[in-house]
Amino acid sequence: KMVGQDRAHDRPSAVRALGVDGAIAHLRDQVEAAVEAVPECLGADDLRELVRLQATRLTPKNLARSAA
Repeated sequence: KMVGQDRAHDRPSAVRALGVDGAIAHLRDQVEAAVEAVPECLGADDLRELVRLQATRLTPKNLARSAA
């Protein structure tokens, strides 16, 4: 979507609510909560790594280093 659409339509935004650093910290917390929610089972470590890799892949490259 184009930049500014959330503001134009008064949609909620983590960056507007928390600032960039706060939104990155929130993302990091959410990813770790997802990783911790994976139950112990065969392949759990692989699934946890996949969650982390996908989070990095979906994070804009200029923010990926901060969010990791």
